[in-house]
Amino acid sequence: MNKTQILSAAMVIVTLHANAQRWLSVGGGILLKEKPEETEVKINVVRDDEPEPARGNGTIKALAVYNGALYAAGVFKMAGGKPANNIARWDGKTWSPVDIGIDGIVMSLYVYKNELYAGGLFDKAGNTSVKNIARWNGKTWLPVGAGINSEVAVLQVYKDELYAAGSFTEAGNKPAKGIARWNGKTWSGAGAGVPNDIYALTEYKGELYAGGTFVLDEQRQNYTSNLLKWNGKSWTGVAGFNGAITSLAVNKDKLCVSGYFSHANNTTNVSMVAETDGKHWTSVGKEPIGYYVNRARTAVHVLFSYSDLLYAGGDFVSEQSKPANSIASFNGTGWTASGTGVDGSVGTFAVYNGELYAGGSFINAGNDVVNGIARLSMDSK
Repeated sequence: MNKTQILSAAMVIVTLHANAQRWLSVGGGILLKEKPEETEVKINVVRDDEPEPARGNGTIKALAVYNGALYAAGVFKMAGGKPANNIARWDGKTWSPVDIGIDGIVMSLYVYKNELYAGGLFDKAGNTSVKNIARWNGKTWLPVGAGINSEVAVLQVYKDELYAAGSFTEAGNKPAKGIARWNGKTWSGAGAGVPNDIYALTEYKGELYAGGTFVLDEQRQNYTSNLLKWNGKSWTGVAGFNGAITSLAVNKDKLCVSGYFSHANNTTNVSMVAETDGKHWTSVGKEPIGYYVNRARTAVHVLFSYSDLLYAGGDFVSEQSKPANSIASFNGTGWTASGTGVDGSVGTFAVYNGELYAGGSFINAGNDVVNGIARLSMDSK
């Protein structure tokens, strides 16, 4: 077999792999009984472009696995046809509520020291009064110290402490600009904090990376330092992107970044998704992942490493002949559609029982009604 035949065979395998993928319903998904005012809340400037829930459908903004179950949280009133207030639990067969739920929007979930933490914009978790962050021990909701005085958009564990980031100025009644850390007992800041909103956190090569919209140049046109890293003592600027960063992920020992940008550190053709080995920035794929149809711009909201592939979720369609509707995977060479994708926005991924789950603001996956959450099957049936 010559080189051309080998490449052709590889392309056929990739095509068959994409065709075999199908996104399936997860117990009927999530719904709103009615559209309350909190669904109108704009979380931050990056998500302002995210489409509103359609036809009464809710939104899943975070997924996490805890005590053998998959937890989904966001803005919704029902899960699997049962009442569930903005957070619900999936055991692989059925949905169930988590106590009486949370009274506001939930933006993030993370497991820390055998408890499930939820962050967002809310005042009560179950019957417990909290301030925008709460913890679930499997039986009841508990406060996290004195809480945080505004939006908690993202959670991440680093060096055995839970970091919370978003748009706030205090944590535990102490100054904390945009980011704070919880050691299980008390809150403390992370240096001087950050100058603006954080949308993404991840650990890479022993340091905590934060992405968002931080520092503008003198003309207030380009972000000069919207990716930072923290070593436990101080912050360092990593790269300047000409747009906000929406997500961070580690894939094959590289740090991957998504957002509204076209270059990093003057690197050309780095559009929407870029990666670094810690020294050099390159584009993920030769071409941008996709483009909007009748919208202002493409949005990649989340990156996730699964089954030796980098998955991207957001609001986009492919420029190729086969649409990659809001979900695509990168195999190291190019982007591939993940089944038929979904008909709305994808904002979170998680792996549960070995399968990839996607959550967001969508109703259909191909011809199947899934309502905000779907799981990836490799069987074409």
